[in-house]
Formats: sequence, structure tokens, C-alpha cells
Amino acid sequence: MTTQKSNYSGFSLIELLITLAIIGILTSIAYPTYTNHITHIRRTQAEIVLIDLAARLEQYYEKNNSYQNATLAELGVNALTDGNYYQLTIENVNESAYQISATPRLEQAKSDNLCGTLFLDQNGVKKISGTSNLTDCWS
Repeated sequence: MTTQKSNYSGFSLIELLITLAIIGILTSIAYPTYTNHITHIRRTQAEIVLIDLAARLEQYYEKNNSYQNATLAELGVNALTDGNYYQLTIENVNESAYQISATPRLEQAKSDNLCGTLFLDQNGVKKISGTSNLTDCWS
């Protein structure tokens, strides 16, 4: 009687554990980079919306010779950015000046606390409420 040797091919438990460990290490490196990138993209979107809002305010000024009584609804701008990550407001409005802001909301408020609220005025002066560098927050 002859015995046949079976040739099973596959992965050993050690090989599988090493592969899982490598995947875990790569994930732990990549995930924070990914979340920082998403935070930056959302902030850039808010910057674009603020610049568009400033242009609309300038058009409003051309028609009315004043920024007074300008509202987001009248300018055709939603109060929230796409995805509801920033709340837009028109602040400190008078006849010749304004300040507009984009305040982070939801998970953006948690992940972007170094920049915080973005501000823009009628002269194009950019500000932030956070402790980060202005050039890091405004692209």
C-alpha cells in the first residue's frame, strides 16, 4: 500500500499575521494624511465660497452704492457650504464696509480647530480665529 503525499499550497499563519501587521502599519500612516487632506479640501471650498460671496457683495454695492441690508438670500448664496461643513455669515455691515465669515461645523469644526473661522473683509483682508499661521489656513 502506498501513501500519497498531499501538496497543499497556501499561507501559513505567520505569513498571514505579518501581512496583517504590514497593512495595519500602512493604514496607521495613511489615515491621518487622508483626514488632513479632506479637512484642507473642505476649507478650500469655504474659501472659494467666501471669495464668491465677496464678489456678489461688490455687485450689490455697484447697484445700491452701499453694502447695507445685503443678505445671503438676496445675494443668492446658501448659508451653508456643500456638505454643510461651514456656516456663512455677513457681519459688521455698514454703507462702506463688511466682514464675511465661514465658521466650521460638524466634523470640520473638530478637525480644523487650528484654523477655526475664516474671515474676509471688503479690502480682501483675510483672517482666522484659530492659532495657526494665516498662510497655512488660507491657500
